[in-house]
Amino acid sequence: MNRIRRIAGRSGRVLDRISIYTNKKSFSYGGNGGAAFNVSILPSGFQVLVFFGKSGSLIDQIGFYIHTL
Repeated sequence: MNRIRRIAGRSGRVLDRISIYTNKKSFSYGGNGGAAFNVSILPSGFQVLVFFGKSGSLIDQIGFYIHTL
Protein backbone atom coordinates (compact mmCIF):
# COMPACT_ATOMS: atom_id res chain seq x y z
CA MET A 1 0.00 0.00 0.00
CA ASN A 2 1.22 3.53 -0.83
CA ARG A 3 1.70 5.57 2.37
CA ILE A 4 2.58 9.26 2.56
CA ARG A 5 5.86 9.81 4.43
CA ARG A 6 6.64 13.48 3.75
CA ILE A 7 5.07 16.61 2.28
CA ALA A 8 7.15 19.46 0.92
CA GLY A 9 6.58 22.42 -1.34
CA ARG A 10 6.87 26.15 -1.87
CA SER A 11 4.57 28.88 -0.60
CA GLY A 12 4.26 32.58 0.07
CA ARG A 13 0.81 34.16 0.21
CA VAL A 14 -0.47 31.10 -1.66
CA LEU A 15 0.61 27.50 -2.13
CA ASP A 16 2.80 27.48 -5.24
CA ARG A 17 4.06 23.89 -5.24
CA ILE A 18 3.28 20.70 -3.36
CA SER A 19 5.37 17.54 -3.35
CA ILE A 20 4.09 14.34 -1.79
CA TYR A 21 6.55 11.55 -0.98
CA THR A 22 5.28 8.04 -0.33
CA ASN A 23 7.04 4.83 0.52
CA LYS A 24 6.90 3.98 -3.23
CA LYS A 25 6.91 7.21 -5.31
CA SER A 26 6.92 10.99 -5.22
CA PHE A 27 4.56 13.44 -6.90
CA SER A 28 5.13 17.19 -7.45
CA TYR A 29 2.76 19.80 -8.85
CA GLY A 30 3.19 23.55 -9.27
CA GLY A 31 5.87 26.18 -9.74
CA ASN A 32 8.98 27.57 -8.05
CA GLY A 33 7.66 30.70 -6.30
CA GLY A 34 7.67 31.35 -2.56
CA ALA A 35 9.80 29.83 0.16
CA ALA A 36 10.45 26.11 0.57
CA PHE A 37 8.79 24.11 3.34
CA ASN A 38 9.24 20.49 4.38
CA VAL A 39 7.09 18.46 6.76
CA SER A 40 8.22 14.99 7.76
CA ILE A 41 4.90 14.01 9.19
CA LEU A 42 4.47 10.34 9.63
CA PRO A 43 6.28 8.22 12.15
CA SER A 44 5.80 4.49 11.81
CA GLY A 45 2.26 3.43 12.62
CA PHE A 46 0.48 6.57 11.33
CA GLN A 47 -1.26 7.42 8.05
CA VAL A 48 -2.81 10.49 6.41
CA LEU A 49 -6.59 10.21 6.45
CA VAL A 50 -7.73 13.53 4.95
CA PHE A 51 -6.27 16.55 3.17
CA PHE A 52 -8.11 19.84 3.57
CA GLY A 53 -7.52 23.42 2.51
CA LYS A 54 -8.89 26.85 1.76
CA SER A 55 -8.93 28.64 -1.55
CA GLY A 56 -10.44 31.38 -3.65
CA SER A 57 -8.96 31.22 -7.11
CA LEU A 58 -5.68 29.90 -5.59
CA ILE A 59 -4.95 27.56 -2.66
CA ASP A 60 -3.85 29.61 0.35
CA GLN A 61 -4.08 27.02 3.15
CA ILE A 62 -3.54 23.28 3.31
CA GLY A 63 -3.56 20.79 6.16
CA PHE A 64 -4.13 17.14 6.91
CA TYR A 65 -5.43 14.79 9.57
CA ILE A 66 -3.38 11.77 10.60
CA HIS A 67 -4.45 8.60 12.37
CA THR A 68 -2.82 5.51 13.82
CA LEU A 69 -2.94 2.37 11.72
